[in-house]
Amino acid sequence: MSKLIEFLAANPVDDITSEIYPSKRFADAGLKFKIKAVTGDKYSEYQKQALVFNAKGKSEFNSKKYNELIIFNNVIEPSFVSEENIKKAGCSTPTQFLYKTLLAGEINNIVSEVQKLSGFDEDFNEFVEEAKN
Repeated sequence: MSKLIEFLAANPVDDITSEIYPSKRFADAGLKFKIKAVTGDKYSEYQKQALVFNAKGKSEFNSKKYNELIIFNNVIEPSFVSEENIKKAGCSTPTQFLYKTLLAGEINNIVSEVQKLSGFDEDFNEFVEEAKN
């Protein structure tokens, strides 16, 4: 078995997690969110679900829907889809719970951190230079 295959077999991407502070509000309280990376198949699924068709039949990417899918499926703690958590916040849907408890910038920061954890927003050229040295 080649070193590359050994590496791939030993490092599956379906359980990569991290803990983050979505904002100063949570950092000041010492409260971290646990997030997980998006796998390739899930990424494609989210993209498809976030496509909407306008009145002219043209497809448009709905970033709000995409952000919701990322948070509902890739934030482990707190769970925004847990019935118990939703009820505790006085809400009836995950969407209500999300927008009642997080600021717009916090939502954006969480999505950004999930994307970074998933391999996006990394400067590939930096890795090439590091590998050369």
